Amino acid sequence: MPQRLAVLTGFCKTPCYLVGIQTMGVVMKGVLGLMFAVFAGICFAEAGGDFRIFTAADGRVIEARILEYNPSRNQLRIERNNGAKVWINPGTFAVKDQPYIEEWIVGNLFCENEKFRVAAQMKKESSTGSDNVHYDVMLQNLSGFPYNDVRVEYRVYIDQKGYAGKADSKRCVGGRIDFGTLENRDKQTRSTDPESLAEVYETVTETWTDYDIYGNPIPRSSTKKRKVRQDNVQGALFRIYGPTVAGKPVMREYAIPSGFGKDVVWEDKGPPVALRTQAPPSRNAYKDAIREADKYREGKDGVKKDPKKALEILQKAFGEEANGLLAYKIGHIYLHTPAIRDLPKAEDWMLKAAELKYGYGCNVISMFYSCNRNAPFHDGAKALRFALMAVELSDSHHEIDTLACAYARTGDFGMAVKTQEKAYGLAKEANGSAKTLEMYAYRLELFRQGKAWAIGMKPKQEEN
Repeated sequence: MPQRLAVLTGFCKTPCYLVGIQTMGVVMKGVLGLMFAVFAGICFAEAGGDFRIFTAADGRVIEARILEYNPSRNQLRIERNNGAKVWINPGTFAVKDQPYIEEWIVGNLFCENEKFRVAAQMKKESSTGSDNVHYDVMLQNLSGFPYNDVRVEYRVYIDQKGYAGKADSKRCVGGRIDFGTLENRDKQTRSTDPESLAEVYETVTETWTDYDIYGNPIPRSSTKKRKVRQDNVQGALFRIYGPTVAGKPVMREYAIPSGFGKDVVWEDKGPPVALRTQAPPSRNAYKDAIREADKYREGKDGVKKDPKKALEILQKAFGEEANGLLAYKIGHIYLHTPAIRDLPKAEDWMLKAAELKYGYGCNVISMFYSCNRNAPFHDGAKALRFALMAVELSDSHHEIDTLACAYARTGDFGMAVKTQEKAYGLAKEANGSAKTLEMYAYRLELFRQGKAWAIGMKPKQEEN
């Protein structure tokens, strides 16, 4: 087991987090008291955990589920049964809970395509009267852990088109591929059973009567082939099973073509699952929703300005397709529309955007808390939290600049200067505009003077 998880889960003799709790003593006890007052009743679902009872290091008990794990910060994200979500160090929980936490983390890596890659490709071989098709399924383990008893169950959906008055029909065939053990960095490709796609013809005989020059009947007939059925593959669904969490198998779904799983159902009931990732949805419908919502948000194209209507459109679209840009747009309205401003909701939606790999929302909300022209909105801790999340998803000079502003708002001007110098260097390497470089240089000088930057402050002010 890699040392990172040995420390995390309590399998080494002196786990680092336990040492931290012991040495923090009364301070940690006070934090736990507050935390458990807030966390009473946590649950396990969004990324896929079940409700279970956790025990804190001081013996207190909570009901909780895990949402995600951030390895760079060694923190779990958990959710209360009232919907509140909080980041927490795994060491908060007792040693007896650590095996479950390890199972969950290893299982969650199985669900991340960057850590456990899944791909499939249809192959076709033509022969007289039919085509034989199969799928090559590739699995690659990059998680850092071995996975045992890996298997793939599949369903291939075939459309049987009827001709010459024959009715259309459908059929589904399926099977199972056992991959066995995939060690770390193993890559294996195996094939589904071949399936025949038929092109069916029937023999049709036509009869008629001709007459000779004397009027005598002459029977005639003609035989020909007529197509009555053509088989075509609509798509395929794959379920990939790997590790277990609390005795339940972790399962992922994969579809070809992308989004195919939205239109069909799995032919039989599968086992209960602890974690699950869905086949990627279509990426088109949400754009129409954004265009429609923008009309109401901005009051254009003859539409009366109505931010609540814009929210309604965007939230409905998000319910149909969880998309990072949709989440960002919703958070932006809650953040920047004074009439309906709701900062907790804005934060929640920006977090959802980040979870869906759209990190710009974290960048925007960090700047809101660190650089707002209205001082009552300044909150260095929140600014830093969201800036760090933005940098995790993208480390361009824009995000690094945001991080520097957040450090300055917390009063850590040493880190602000160091980070702003990095942002300036990255912008210069990227051939950033003269205006951008001028602003970065101005902020750097402010931070060296022990001053935070806010919107409205411009370089020319230093000249006066």
